[in-house]
Amino acid sequence: MWIGFALAAAVDILNGFHELYPGVPLIKVRVVHYDAYMATIFRGFPWGALGGTRISFYPFAIGIGMLLPLDLAFSCWFFFIFWKLQRVLASHIGIHGMPGFPFVEEQTAGGYYAIALMALWVTRHHFARQFRILLGRETDNVTLWERQEVGLRPRGAKHFAHPELGAMELECQTLIDPASTHTLLVYTAAPGSESYEKLELLGVIGQQSLR
Repeated sequence: MWIGFALAAAVDILNGFHELYPGVPLIKVRVVHYDAYMATIFRGFPWGALGGTRISFYPFAIGIGMLLPLDLAFSCWFFFIFWKLQRVLASHIGIHGMPGFPFVEEQTAGGYYAIALMALWVTRHHFARQFRILLGRETDNVTLWERQEVGLRPRGAKHFAHPELGAMELECQTLIDPASTHTLLVYTAAPGSESYEKLELLGVIGQQSLR
């Protein structure tokens, strides 16, 4: 994984330096102009409306595609073909020369709005409950998290390097006072362990030096 990440990053970094310093070599990963090859394949009515297509090779995009959910990765290429077929259908029914057709950006914005509205609709009950809690109108079945009485718990095992006693491994317990913002950390050691004996000795010597 890291080898692939390093290769993709190297390509982008090298091309970035090329933009700043043209003397640096360039690894060409995109075709700026539309590819004429597809235009020569699809000719005549109505397939000529497909036009050309961009051919690009972005290593970072390939890596991101491997991490995308399957349905999202599917939509990336499906809707590209879908928009191309819209051009064919429009040509077939006689729509020609309409500026901006098939309005890809507008369709994309509409998809974003639809997703946002669906997310709000699905979470409407949760937001309504949080709003009632915020106004103090709902106090039953309110969790500790919603009452802001839950803090982040440190890891159970803590390692300390005491200047006098050396290394100690202690267990940490977090006690939270619901009535205030105070947090108490209690450190203990397993009975009979070396850390336990050091902790007992520390309770005797306090801040005194053994030297």
